[in-house]
Amino acid sequence: MDELSAKRHLASVIRWEGSVPDKDALKIAINAMEKRIPIKPYKRAKLEGFGNIYGCHCGALIETLYDFCPRCGQAIDWTEE
Repeated sequence: MDELSAKRHLASVIRWEGSVPDKDALKIAINAMEKRIPIKPYKRAKLEGFGNIYGCHCGALIETLYDFCPRCGQAIDWTEE
């Protein structure tokens, strides 16, 4: 089972109308799994002499040498399409 399938499964457990123990713990687990799924950074600016400046969706500036955002821990996808 990959992260996306596990996230969907846990989300369905939370939506279940019955009594679900540790619902808050499941929400924390879903949030942690979402951060493991890499997302593309957005280009903030291009500075002469420095190149492109990128940002995470949390607002932090990130460098291309980072695999994860130093502020929020989100996995970063640097692949070019």
